Amino acid sequence: MDKKIIIGIVVVVLIIGGVVAIKDLNLTFPKITGTQKVLSNTEIVAKVKPATVYIETTEGSGSGMIIDAEGYILTNAHVVEGVSTAKVKLADGQLFSAEVKGRDEIIDIAILKISGENFPFVIFGNSDIIAQGNNVYTLGFPFGLEGDVSFKEGTISRRISDGDTTYLETSAEIHPGNSGGPLVNHSGEVVGINSAGFGESIAGVTVGETIKLAIPINAVKGLIPDLKNGRQILLQEKSSKASSQKPSQPSAPQQNISRITSQIIEFEDVLEGKIMDADLGCISYATYNNMSITNPSLMSQAFPNSKEYYEQKCSSAYVTLNLTRNKLVAEPELQNFRRILTVYIDAVRELAAYALGGGSSGPIIDKYDATFDTYRLEAREELLRLQRQYNVKSQYQ
Repeated sequence: MDKKIIIGIVVVVLIIGGVVAIKDLNLTFPKITGTQKVLSNTEIVAKVKPATVYIETTEGSGSGMIIDAEGYILTNAHVVEGVSTAKVKLADGQLFSAEVKGRDEIIDIAILKISGENFPFVIFGNSDIIAQGNNVYTLGFPFGLEGDVSFKEGTISRRISDGDTTYLETSAEIHPGNSGGPLVNHSGEVVGINSAGFGESIAGVTVGETIKLAIPINAVKGLIPDLKNGRQILLQEKSSKASSQKPSQPSAPQQNISRITSQIIEFEDVLEGKIMDADLGCISYATYNNMSITNPSLMSQAFPNSKEYYEQKCSSAYVTLNLTRNKLVAEPELQNFRRILTVYIDAVRELAAYALGGGSSGPIIDKYDATFDTYRLEAREELLRLQRQYNVKSQYQ
C-alpha cells in the first residue's frame, strides 16, 4: 500500500464548466446551520452517534458519517483505498453493502452509498469559525473494534497550514480506525473529518502522544456533489499536475515540512506491521531478500523514520511482518518487538518538532545516534525470530 503524505498535500484545482441552474441539479446537501446551542456530552452523542458508521473492506477498517437521508456516507479516501465496495455497519447494528461512488485521494475524502431511505444524518457546521481552545469531540471505531461508537472529548489545539492546505489539530483522541469519522463542535455539528496523525504508532498501536489532525469540513463541502456523481481524483493526478507546472522555490515553512515527510505517519486502518531495514540499522538481508512480500497492499508502515539520517547509510529494503490484525493484537511476543522499536519514536518526535519549527535536525540525529546503535542488534535478532516463526518473506522494493 503506497504511503500518502499527510502534510504537504498539493492544491486541487476544480474547473467547473458551463452554467447550470441550482434547481436542475437535484442535489441533496447536509444541513448547514448557524446554531450554536451548547449541548451536553450525552446530547452530542445522541445527536451524532446514529449517523456514525463502521466501515470494513478487504484491506482494513475505518469510520464514516451519513451525510443525508438517502444514505450517502463521507469518509477518508484511504479507508476505502483499492476497493470499490465496503461493508457498513450502523450504530443500531444494521448491516449494508456500500458502493464507493467517488474519491479524492489528494484531499483524502471519499463518498460511499448504501441503499435505503430516511437514514439519520449529521449536520454540517462552520469550520472557519472554530477557534483555538474550543471544545470538540471525535466519534468513531478505533482499532477496528465494531462494538459501540467511541466518543472522545478534546479541544482545538491549533490550525496547521502547509501552503494551500489547513488542518485542524485537536487534543481529542484520533486512533487508527477513527479515520473518516466526525469531529464535532459543542452543538454536535461536524466541523472536521478525523483523518490522521503523526508520531508514535507501531504496528497500528499508538505509543505515547501523537498530533491528531482533522480535515476542516468547509474544505470538503463543495467537493461532495462531484464525488456523489462518481468523480475520481487519484494521487497520480497530483503527480501529473505537479510535473506539468513550472517549479517554484518553496517557502521556508514548506521546506521544513518537506524535510519531515518521511517522519509523518498516516493512521492506516489495518493493524499490520511493516518496518524498514534502515530503521534496524544498515544490515544486509541478502540471505533472504529474494523472497517476495505476500501482500504488500495490506501492509502499513509501523513507524516513521528519519530519512535524512538513514539515506546516508542504509538501503531502502522493506522487511514486512505479514500478520493478520487479530494475530498481531493477540500474540504477546510482539509486545517485546514494539518495546525495542519505541526507542526510535522519541527521536522522530523531536525531529518533527524541530523541522516544523524551522530548526535543524542535525543535533537530534547526533543525540540519538548512540541509542540507535545500541538497539539495532537486539531489534534485528527479534525481527529474524518473528520472521522464522510466522514464515514472513521480504524483498527489496
